[in-house]
Amino acid sequence: MSIVQLYNKNYDTEESQSLSIFLDDDKFPQELKQFKRLNYLKVRCKNKIQRIPDFIYDFSELTFLDLSFNNISGNISSQFGKLTNLNTLILKSNNLTGPIPSSLSLLENLRNLDLSNNLLSGQIPDEMGELKRIWYMNLSNNNLSGEIPIEVYKLIENNNLPYDAILSKNNFSFIVE
Repeated sequence: MSIVQLYNKNYDTEESQSLSIFLDDDKFPQELKQFKRLNYLKVRCKNKIQRIPDFIYDFSELTFLDLSFNNISGNISSQFGKLTNLNTLILKSNNLTGPIPSSLSLLENLRNLDLSNNLLSGQIPDEMGELKRIWYMNLSNNNLSGEIPIEVYKLIENNNLPYDAILSKNNFSFIVE
């Protein structure tokens, strides 16, 4: 058994854990690295989080990750593709920039993806059409542009995903056939 103290509470890092934490500063507690079986993580920060720490991508049992409303800046890391057990990824309402990484398509268990209200740009990767289990996807309010890949269009149709949540307030030109 390995015990770590986080915010005056003891945790057994070998047991499955669910954590919701509020950060007073812009740094993730380094003690989080020690959690071997973290399956749920929700983080809110009073200030701006500069970036997502690399150790987050080592939480192989993580099924739920919510880092929304934290003013996180920078690109979405392709390392998210390592979190193959994720079924929920919420990064909405940050300052994320750059393209949506195609590595998100490796998240075969993903059911809920919310990247809305960021500054994401470029095209939706064709590979996003491989997220066959998805039942909610929100990419609205970004700077996404170009063509919507036919694979993604089929995913929207087949899974009855709401068009407006995915497509609204972006700069798409048309659907590729």
